[in-house]
Amino acid sequence: MALLVDNNLLLRVLDPASGAAPLVPDYEVHPINYSFTLVRTASTGDYKVLRITHDVALQPRERQVCSVLALGGDGVNGGRLAREVQSPPGNVKTWDKYVAVVDGVAYFVLRDEFLLSETGGGDWITAFDVEAEQWRPELVGGPPETFHNRLRVSLAALRGSLVVAQDDHQAGTLDLWFLLAGDGGKVGPQHWSKLYTVTMPYHGRPFRLDGERAEPVVVLDDGRIVFWVWERRVSSRGGVMRVYDPNTGGQTDVAAEANCVHVGVYTGSLLRPR
Repeated sequence: MALLVDNNLLLRVLDPASGAAPLVPDYEVHPINYSFTLVRTASTGDYKVLRITHDVALQPRERQVCSVLALGGDGVNGGRLAREVQSPPGNVKTWDKYVAVVDGVAYFVLRDEFLLSETGGGDWITAFDVEAEQWRPELVGGPPETFHNRLRVSLAALRGSLVVAQDDHQAGTLDLWFLLAGDGGKVGPQHWSKLYTVTMPYHGRPFRLDGERAEPVVVLDDGRIVFWVWERRVSSRGGVMRVYDPNTGGQTDVAAEANCVHVGVYTGSLLRPR
């Protein structure tokens, strides 16, 4: 399932297998004023939509307002009404690159993560448990050197793990840190492990906001990693889908899209890259 906004700015749930795209009731009006995150519950397999007031429109001290709408396992609402839930422990960034969903939990980057780092706080990721419909009281600390002044950070969900991507533009590398369970995957304390360091062709540009930006999209069955890469400038040439092979270090551009801000990839049974 995937969320989309149609040409009339109405929110729909898309089933790629059947092509059905029913409207999401209660959340039909002005979807551009909010962020929407579709999450599948771990126990029942039903879908829920978490709506958060868009962070760009907020005043500095205004709390974000959240609500949850329950859908069925087929993504159809069935007449249910949205329920307002508590606000996050701190305002969160709602852009796609700062959100990741893993095992029924939606993770968000706090808007004040750099303030937290400057004051000695290392916890800058907050989590919403969609089944319990509440924000977890504990924040999540990021991997080492998250707040180095030349790093750009984004979240992703890869192979069932929460991933922090640290984009070091000056060095031309992208580090992927996976949040893993301890004791070889058994129950135990979680820890961050840097599983990939990808060399990105940033052309040696010295400034943090110049040139290309890369975000991981999916790890394929054969271990190759798909990235979405685009120019930072407004008048950019658009973006490309790039596939990285960790065994050879090679990179291949497989698709291009002009003037595209974000691309979503469906990773269900219909997508079988070779």
